[in-house]
Amino acid sequence: MRAFTIVGAVLLGATVGALAMRPAQGQVRTGERQLQGGARAAEAVETYRMTTDVRRGAQRAKRPQLQKDRRHLIHVPEFYGEVFEITAHGDDAVMWFKADDGVVRSAIVPGVADGLVRVQAVEATGFDVSFR
Repeated sequence: MRAFTIVGAVLLGATVGALAMRPAQGQVRTGERQLQGGARAAEAVETYRMTTDVRRGAQRAKRPQLQKDRRHLIHVPEFYGEVFEITAHGDDAVMWFKADDGVVRSAIVPGVADGLVRVQAVEATGFDVSFR
């Protein structure tokens, strides 16, 4: 399972705030705008230790400090492929994916703010496409 971790503050500040599930068509309602092209899965808490001493010429680094990041976990179908770009569209972030067969798809993450998002590819079944 491939996972893409996107830091909102660094990569366009993409966040999804207070998401409420909407099961139809892979969309999640956030106020008037919706997450499109994915589904809210949960809140992920990532913990790790990292040295935070950035003093110039420090003889000894500080002990690594425990860091904890809370992220909105968003699932996208695995067949979307790899993220190759993230662009801004108003207050939204658009994640662009390219599949192995060359198909390009987007997922729209509403509400750019200072939050964090984790996008994870998951297996999807029963895929069909029709053109109108």
